[in-house]
Amino acid sequence: MWKERKAQAWRWVVDVLIYAAVLGLLAAVEYGYMPSPRTGFYCNDPKINFKFNGDTVTIGILLSGSFIFPLLALWFVEAGLTHTHRGGGLWRSLRAAVRPAARWYREFLLGLGVVMFVTDAMKLLVSEPRPHFLDTCRPDAALNCSSPSQWIDDFACTNQRDSKWAVRDSMRSFPSGHTSISVFTALYVMIYLRRRMMPDVTLLLVPWLQGLFLLWALVCSLTRITDHRHHWWDVMAGSVVGVVSAFYTVRMFCEDFCPRHEDDGDDSLSSSPGVGRGDAKGLPTRPLLNGHVHAKDCTCPCGPDLDAVPARRLLSSSSSCASSLTAAEERELREVSTTS
Repeated sequence: MWKERKAQAWRWVVDVLIYAAVLGLLAAVEYGYMPSPRTGFYCNDPKINFKFNGDTVTIGILLSGSFIFPLLALWFVEAGLTHTHRGGGLWRSLRAAVRPAARWYREFLLGLGVVMFVTDAMKLLVSEPRPHFLDTCRPDAALNCSSPSQWIDDFACTNQRDSKWAVRDSMRSFPSGHTSISVFTALYVMIYLRRRMMPDVTLLLVPWLQGLFLLWALVCSLTRITDHRHHWWDVMAGSVVGVVSAFYTVRMFCEDFCPRHEDDGDDSLSSSPGVGRGDAKGLPTRPLLNGHVHAKDCTCPCGPDLDAVPARRLLSSSSSCASSLTAAEERELREVSTTS
């Protein structure tokens, strides 16, 4: 047990160091310490001639919601699973849910770091003017345009009113970072709620919670267009980045939210009925493959419901589930097969 805890602590340390390195790289990009190509523009282009009126969803609101809302959702769902499986008071359930919720939140943060890195890298490479570029940058070459169709690629920003970061940011429209972050956050939590929510909740609770996170993503995305901070294709590209990153994180990092038995020696990770070591009788309800409990895409004949398959078939030499069961589980299944 001590070796497992020590190995898990080292994994957390490595994850923190990698995340800190990614954040440092993102900060270097944001504050102009890394050179980026400069894209030109057409003189008096109406698509980049809007006034800058601020943000409906500021970067502070976006990051606060993206870090806090998922943490609360993961924590309370895992607390509900622990309460359903073990009983006890609210405080005991919340305390027992810290470790499983921290595991899913760690994977979320890693995926969010990937989203931020990919989004900033695309911004750095494309360097597209924002819809308010002419108002924010005030390029010197645009003051004496010979024709509206003139292409300008050699210019200098003359705006002294705003900060250097704001002027630099006016050339980073593609893709929308608000969209990629909010879509990733919403989709990750929506899939989590679908896979991990307690089975005895009301019928509409999960869709209602999913709708709230979907609304969050829509507000963060569509206001980027109405605020003239992004073009519509920037928002579309940000949505693609968020969707692909969310599915990648869920599939590769979280393994479809199927908990591992050896994570911490605690059944709280697999406390939901049908997703864990066993049901009320102690019989396994999901096959154990490669050290992971899989809720879907199982190659075993038992599939998601072990009770629907005769124990004799599970214990046959040709069954791939037989090799994945523990000794205690095999004894239980043999007793069932002899009495049936």
